[in-house]
Amino acid sequence: MEELINKVINGDSNAYKELIGMVERELYYIAKITLHNDEDANDAVSQCIYKAYVNLRSLNEKEKFKSWIRGILVNECNAIHNKNKKSIRLIEKVKMSNIIKHHENSINNVNDDLDFNVLISKLKDKEQIALTLYYKYGCNTTDIGKILNENPSTIKSRINRAENKLKEMLKEVENNESNV
Repeated sequence: MEELINKVINGDSNAYKELIGMVERELYYIAKITLHNDEDANDAVSQCIYKAYVNLRSLNEKEKFKSWIRGILVNECNAIHNKNKKSIRLIEKVKMSNIIKHHENSINNVNDDLDFNVLISKLKDKEQIALTLYYKYGCNTTDIGKILNENPSTIKSRINRAENKLKEMLKEVENNESNV
């Protein structure tokens, strides 16, 4: 990745396309769960890609490119979210009773992207982002803290709190189903 960054800095636009190709899907996914719609997610990713290109020379630690560009994306998502606060369309909520059939006893072994998205859709945006970065993209709490400009301890607490919320929701659904 560092070699591609050096090529981009030296004027190779094809290298930037290749570099972005390595992270674009992840960026879009993060933007989608943050902003809840395709149009805003595409805008955030486009702005992120542009700003990363313009500011690439300022990246001192090239090995931290992924964390750096995720941080740019989160800032873009926050800007769009604040701008359109009242008009953001929410993801259609799916009843937890449908989820329980696909998630017996585990939130740590989620393999299907759609089920993961549905499962976390009842959580707050910051909890969704933290769980996505942690479980889907393997980021540690320190990296997530840097991306979100928050203390890693806060991220760890947020992940634990979100996991507990999910467990409680699943227990509630199980109890409701057993009472029927």
